[in-house]
Amino acid sequence: MDEQCYALLIDADNVSAKYIKPILTELSKYGVITYKRIYGDWTSTHNSSWKDELLTNSIMPVQQFSYTQGKNATDSAMIIDAMDILYTNDVDGFCIVSSDSDFTRLVTRIRESAKMVIGMGENKTPEPFRKACDKFTILENLLNEAAIYAAKEDRGYIIQGDIRKSFVKVGIGSEKRSRIITDKEKRITAYHEAGHAILFHVLPDVGPVYSVSIIPTGVGAAGYTMPLPEREEMFNTKGRMLQEIIVDLGGRVAEELIFDDITTGASQDIKQATSVAKAMVTKYGMSEHVGLINYDNEDDEVFIGRDLAHTRSYGENIAGVIDQEIKRIIDECYQKSRSILLEHEKILHKCADLLLEKEKISRDEFEALFEG
Repeated sequence: MDEQCYALLIDADNVSAKYIKPILTELSKYGVITYKRIYGDWTSTHNSSWKDELLTNSIMPVQQFSYTQGKNATDSAMIIDAMDILYTNDVDGFCIVSSDSDFTRLVTRIRESAKMVIGMGENKTPEPFRKACDKFTILENLLNEAAIYAAKEDRGYIIQGDIRKSFVKVGIGSEKRSRIITDKEKRITAYHEAGHAILFHVLPDVGPVYSVSIIPTGVGAAGYTMPLPEREEMFNTKGRMLQEIIVDLGGRVAEELIFDDITTGASQDIKQATSVAKAMVTKYGMSEHVGLINYDNEDDEVFIGRDLAHTRSYGENIAGVIDQEIKRIIDECYQKSRSILLEHEKILHKCADLLLEKEKISRDEFEALFEG
């Protein structure tokens, strides 16, 4: 519940490319990554290790300014981009990935605007940058946690399962068991997360479920459902994006089915579903009525001082068609989500009851609910 939207900005000059998967996995536990950008000199061989990761992980490379020399070239490019994103006010927070202190003032400026800043960097990251962030994650800790899990099982090597467990511990953040929540809130959260979990399990391209919890977390969520896909996908598909929207709406649908009422807990789920539907229509040509035309303005040139009242490159008639298509996709996915949860209503009750009993359940415990 209560996922938020984040802009991920990476300093290629000061972070190793080997950490890209931990970076993306950890940040995804806080919410939706709506911007993924990395800054450096892409004409140089210095950043060659990053180039293979950009297409695979859909990260936009931003070339440092040619009129500025030295390390300040990358700094300037990221700072200008960050300020532009900040002024558009379409994200809830930023993730700044760097291992030096050059972006300390940038972090302070973002936080002054009431935006959360998650910092990530290697062990060598100076203290001023770490303290400036709301939360700072040392990237080596993910592999350290994985090594601990391997040692506990008396293995001299790390396996994929160890890394997945470390993602859960480091990525979700500390559990806030001391936070007082009412029995009613617990019950609502249990059904909300059960709704998400069932849809992750039933739909073929978005699971499997790794863990489900109704324990409040350090990122402000009342609970979470964590999927861990078993394979990396280079491209997204229309079918999978529709399934993602269906899952996003599962919490709200579960609330309606069980309580005949709704809460504010699905606000970020709705925001995420709308963002995906909008991208399908305006960016990826996945609407027959709109066609193979890009009406998305995300890649417009950015600079400080740009008029914040963005103008559209299309008329009111097209805008109306786009709105209708986004609503159609959301409505159809909502009905599909409702249909699936009604079909699995007994599992919905079983999952919620188990969550109320144990507060957190594993993949095996969750999948056992479907047996028999």
